[in-house]
Amino acid sequence: MGRVPECRRAKAELYRRNALLGDMHTAVESTSTVTDDTETTRNNTAELQRQLLSRLSKTKKSPLQHQKDTIADFMKEVTYTFPPAMWLRFQSEVNSLLQKCQYELHQESSMQTQQQQQDQFHRHYCPARILVANKILLGWQPHPLQWPAHTVAST
Repeated sequence: MGRVPECRRAKAELYRRNALLGDMHTAVESTSTVTDDTETTRNNTAELQRQLLSRLSKTKKSPLQHQKDTIADFMKEVTYTFPPAMWLRFQSEVNSLLQKCQYELHQESSMQTQQQQQDQFHRHYCPARILVANKILLGWQPHPLQWPAHTVAST
C-alpha cells in the first residue's frame, strides 16, 4: 500500500515535467516563428528598397538637379567632420541663409500670383486692349457713341 501514493507522486512529477518540456518546446517554436517572420520582413523591405533605388536611378535628372544633389551630398559629408562649436555656427548661418532664400521665393511667388490676378482681372473686366510698341496696355475704351465727333471745319 505504501507504493501506491509513491507511484502516483512519480506519475504526477513525470506529467509535470513533460508539461514543462512541452511549454519550453512551444516557446522555442514560437520564438523561431517570430525570428522567421522578422527575417522575412527584413528581406521584403530590402527588396523593396532595391526596386525603389533601381527605379530612381532610371529617372533622368536635369543637370541642375544633379548639381543640387552633389552639393547636398558634399555638405552632408563635410559637416560630419565639424567640431561642435563650428557645427553650431555653420547651422546658424545656413538656417539664416535658407530663411532668406525662402522669403525671396515667397515674395516672388506672391508677386507672380498678384500679377496673374491682375492680368486675369483685366482680361475679364477690361474689354479693350491697345497695342503700343509691342506692349499690351489694358484700359477702358468709351462706347462708340461717346467718341468725339470729327467735325469738318467750315471755311
